[in-house]
Amino acid sequence: MISYLAGNLSLPGGLWSSLINWFHSGIGNFGWTIFLLTIVIKLITSPLDFWTKLNTKKQSLIQQKCAPQVAKIKKKFGENQQAARVQTNALYKREGLNSGVGCVVTMLHLVLSLVIFFTFYSSLRANSAYQAINQYEILVSTYDDKAYEVLLSRDGDIEEYTLSNEDQKIAKANADSFTLKYTHGRNLVTAQTEQTQTDEEIVEDENPLMTNEEYINFYEKYYDILEEISNKYSKEENFPNNENVYSFLISKNSDIEDYDITNNETAENFVNIYTKAKPVFNKKCIELYNKYKELMTDVQETAENAILKKWDTIKSDWLWIANIWVADSPTKPFLTYQGLVQIANSGGKVYKDYVAENVNANSFTFISDIVNTKGSRTKNGYYILAILAAGATYLAQVIAESHTKLKNKKAKEVAGASMSESLNYSMKMMKFIMPIIMIAFVLKSSASFGIYIVASNIITILTGEAINAIVNKITNKKQKEVESFLEKEANRLIKKGKLQEKK
Repeated sequence: MISYLAGNLSLPGGLWSSLINWFHSGIGNFGWTIFLLTIVIKLITSPLDFWTKLNTKKQSLIQQKCAPQVAKIKKKFGENQQAARVQTNALYKREGLNSGVGCVVTMLHLVLSLVIFFTFYSSLRANSAYQAINQYEILVSTYDDKAYEVLLSRDGDIEEYTLSNEDQKIAKANADSFTLKYTHGRNLVTAQTEQTQTDEEIVEDENPLMTNEEYINFYEKYYDILEEISNKYSKEENFPNNENVYSFLISKNSDIEDYDITNNETAENFVNIYTKAKPVFNKKCIELYNKYKELMTDVQETAENAILKKWDTIKSDWLWIANIWVADSPTKPFLTYQGLVQIANSGGKVYKDYVAENVNANSFTFISDIVNTKGSRTKNGYYILAILAAGATYLAQVIAESHTKLKNKKAKEVAGASMSESLNYSMKMMKFIMPIIMIAFVLKSSASFGIYIVASNIITILTGEAINAIVNKITNKKQKEVESFLEKEANRLIKKGKLQEKK
């Protein structure tokens, strides 16, 4: 039986993981936990966002007002960039532009945003690794427990074995013994497709050393030693009369309780019993397998149904996503073993080592196949989070940019004409580059991170609108002054033919 091991694996540590678990204890759904926690984080950091936007708007208005003069300075000094820079800085200083304070506020906001982004990303990767391991171990434990429960409840159908026992540990050990013989019998039946094994192969002696039941008991008791002998020496021509076999048995003397294997003669007697015991044991295994095949089918079907019911209670679903610890894509809702290895590696050394040491690939694949082929969902998601993350990121940038633009068309033309083409191009490109980066992050990560990105952008847009409304009200007088100044400059340039009026 594979025990439920996740209890021995510590929960991810750190601030974010602690907050996630605390929120989850009250909400009960990890998807909504991450969504609401993201909103709380954005609300807590919104004052800094407000001061950044206010400072940016003030500095932007000053730069827009100075744009025509900056253009004249650049034209006047031509290739003498040093002189142009000195004059431009002097102009900005006279107009009250404080780039130092602006840079500090902007950098503080940027650094804090990046720290939150990457630490939360790292925390979600660790949580995804832990939860993926946790889900598997709950399911494998459920399967094993239900299989033993059925075997113990069907004790009357297993005549050769007494599974019921006051001591549950002994009962399960007996169930293990039954399962071992059943598996051995199944393998022998499979092997018969290549090599027929008939009753005639079991030679009945006139004076047998043991009864068939005693042969079976003998072989079962010394199973490991006998299999080791068989694997090491059975292909040799003079087996079982081989000195190496006897030397090996003598070395195992202390493990063979009922035989004093101290010389070749007694060792030879042991091997002779072995050669007679193995086919008798195998015959019994085949009989047991054929007799209880239906029982084991019932055990498997019942245990599989138990897994599917348990999965419905432990899966971390959210809206259209079947399992948020797997990517929002048309993949299976339960990881493959290779997927588990990858997510454990990204979660950190603790999870990487734990999977390598404690998770059996075949066992994991067995559980994974049950969930993915017999569960209610065959697809985990549909790339919706990636699309929403890209759209929300783009929209957040467009809205933020719209609040820094001038409303007066003539003023906008004068200010825009003075900006470098490369700067305009860079700003436009960032609106498309950032959504692409978000798509890559979301597709590469579990859906939990996609939920964080979408929630973060949604609350950014909503709080951003409220913050921008306040900022615009504070800077409204200054903006009107700048637009009026730039409009006069635009009219002057139009009269001189240096600027074409657009309708």
